[in-house]
Amino acid sequence: MDVARLLTDNGLTLRKAHDAVNRLTKVEIVPVELPAVSDLAGLLASLESMGVHGSRRSEPPPVDIPALRERMGLTQREFATRFGFELGNLRNWEQERSPQDTATRLFLHVIARHPEVVDEVVDKVATAAE
Repeated sequence: MDVARLLTDNGLTLRKAHDAVNRLTKVEIVPVELPAVSDLAGLLASLESMGVHGSRRSEPPPVDIPALRERMGLTQREFATRFGFELGNLRNWEQERSPQDTATRLFLHVIARHPEVVDEVVDKVATAAE
């Protein structure tokens, strides 16, 4: 109850707070957006005291794609093909004609840290589609 009250006090609806608590009891990661947080450090400390780990997520920063491609030894076309990007979009991001959206930045960070995991997932998806 205390967790639900804390979530509602910080802007979550009662229904969403109830759902979040139910999911937490199943040891799930439960992302919630709390629009009325005035003291983030206090909120995180309160959650922690109730056995709930909380964290603030922010948008990932843009990725330097040319540097990433160079580190991986890939041309624009090879990088786009390997990771499923439209070549034109990749060029626009590299030349800063259009910004990388949040999902793209997140995916690029995963590629930068674990390209082998992305390759494994792509291979499994391709195999499952056959």
